[in-house]
Amino acid sequence: MPHCRPPPLPTRAARAHRAALVAALLAAAPLPGRANGTFFQLDSSDRSTTGVYAIERGRLQFGLARADWSGGFHWTGQVTWKFTPALGLPLVLRVGPAAQYSHVRQGWAGGGALVAESYNPTGWGSVFLIGNYSTIQAGYFAMVQLNHRSGVSLELAASGNNDGYRDQTVALGYRFRNTPFSLRLGRKIRAEETFLGFSINTY
Repeated sequence: MPHCRPPPLPTRAARAHRAALVAALLAAAPLPGRANGTFFQLDSSDRSTTGVYAIERGRLQFGLARADWSGGFHWTGQVTWKFTPALGLPLVLRVGPAAQYSHVRQGWAGGGALVAESYNPTGWGSVFLIGNYSTIQAGYFAMVQLNHRSGVSLELAASGNNDGYRDQTVALGYRFRNTPFSLRLGRKIRAEETFLGFSINTY
């Protein structure tokens, strides 16, 4: 989900917010297999933390994200309906309402979200593409993920909005065999920030 974030500075309050984020999202995560699919990802550096949680039941997907930095934080949520266009392509579209609470602006904003996904198996693994656009501050997120059958993955992503935030991310991941668990190491190019993370993916 798109998010905005100004250049961060480390503070004790920011570290406390990150600890609260970890506790809240892990407590909310259901056990694998209890839904059509569950995705949870947490990336953390010494200056910021980003968490994403999504659960899919039937054609509905519920998504929640939090961006946490020294200047504040915000929560973003969206509920989207999945449909597959009759185009003969491996393409899934999702559309629905979105809402965001900004600590910086001390208020809520509402809008809509459009998501496009494409999963493409290959001889060596798979390629996953996703784009997410929100009318809230024209926020966007786009990612290409190359997944090797060995469990190693390469992720290239870009995100931004019309409030001046934009960044690009490069990340390497390793998914443990026969499990939904992955470890991540990445770099935010514009923010010059290295992060560690993990994800749980039952899709």
